[in-house]
Amino acid sequence: MSDLRKSIDKRTEIVGKAFDAKAGAVIIIGDNIPIYISRVTDWPSDVLGRTVKVKGILRYRKHIPVATVDETGAISQGIAPEGDPRDYVMEKAEWEIVG
Repeated sequence: MSDLRKSIDKRTEIVGKAFDAKAGAVIIIGDNIPIYISRVTDWPSDVLGRTVKVKGILRYRKHIPVATVDETGAISQGIAPEGDPRDYVMEKAEWEIVG
């Protein structure tokens, strides 16, 4: 994880496995660390589940909205309000299949 922090706000290249999540397309690296791909809701079928190399600008910012409770008690989709709401997000991403 410390290597990732050194790359925040810089153009970088990361290799991981491509998966779809509720909050959008991700690559999973290392010890199950998700990196969301900005503006990509899901991977094309030929990329999903494959190892990809993603190039872009790595950010550490809020990506998933915080869950809210409305006046009727219904809870929205989102993350719990406590804790750090930030995620790794790759902006201006370009990718290629490498495995």
